[in-house]
Amino acid sequence: MARAWWGLWEVPSGQEHLYGIVAGEPIGGGGFAFTRWWRKPGPGKAPSRLAIVGRYILPPEIFPILEKTTEGNSGEIQLTDALATCAPATACTALLPAGARFDAGDRTGYVLAVLRYALRRADIGAGVRAAREKLLRET
Repeated sequence: MARAWWGLWEVPSGQEHLYGIVAGEPIGGGGFAFTRWWRKPGPGKAPSRLAIVGRYILPPEIFPILEKTTEGNSGEIQLTDALATCAPATACTALLPAGARFDAGDRTGYVLAVLRYALRRADIGAGVRAAREKLLRET
């Protein structure tokens, strides 16, 4: 059986409609086996708060299916539609990573990611920290 891997992240309640959401069962070791997913379910309609975070390891069987997948409502070919076709013969597994996650598709998340890693850098961390403190005092 082919296997597909994803990264998942638990999103805050009320933000499920912004992400692809999955349903399934924990399998231990930080893993999660799932059989259904929804691309940005409507508000209040998500089966869980586990969102796909945009990293995939796909089985080779997906590529011929993608070639035959038609455009969805948005006028785009959706990977989730192709995966739904592939799912019966594919073990869909995800990992729930530990640590911080920043949504670079969101302006605030992008700035916070840059700030966090800049603060950790030995060559610029002290300067960024001082500038951050100055900005906080000014606002």
